[in-house]
Amino acid sequence: MGKGAKIAIGCGIAAVLAVVLLIGGVVGLGYWGKRKLQNAGFDTQSFAKMAELQKKAQALPFTAPSDGVIAEDRFLRFIEVRKAIFPIFEKHRAVIEQQREKRQKPNVSDVLQLTGIVSEVQKARLEAMLEQGMGSAEYQWLAQSIYQAQIGARVSRMAPSQAPPGEIPAANLALFQKYQADIDRYAMPELALIGM
Repeated sequence: MGKGAKIAIGCGIAAVLAVVLLIGGVVGLGYWGKRKLQNAGFDTQSFAKMAELQKKAQALPFTAPSDGVIAEDRFLRFIEVRKAIFPIFEKHRAVIEQQREKRQKPNVSDVLQLTGIVSEVQKARLEAMLEQGMGSAEYQWLAQSIYQAQIGARVSRMAPSQAPPGEIPAANLALFQKYQADIDRYAMPELALIGM
């Protein structure tokens, strides 16, 4: 066998080896990515379950009261939903706070980790909402109304002689004051950092 044939065979073997290594690298990267996503709480069953829960929550009808007054029984159901989220928040509080304190942009691992936390919190919230007979529209309205009342109550305490700011119903302020400890405990403002 001539020198040229040996070189051609060697190049052919090197090319085959390069292709095998490339395929192995792509497959390995795929498995690594799949493991990272699974560790972050993602799998196709979770996505399907989340979509089903979201569809059910969006299907529940809700019309905001014309006077803007929060019914106490609905308020208490809202607090039950927040209570259901709280243990998950507590479990991940350190990670969420760590991300808040980071000054640089998050890396891929950070994004996957936060996305997993968001998914876990959303799933718990949707399950709790449905358990309480509460749809997405009602939950959003209650959250906005309650936190407006929270701000209004703080302003009222700072300037007791002034009327509540904006158009916050006095009944909502009274409800907030009655359940202030629960609202404060389950507010979890850090969740706003991850879109919750």
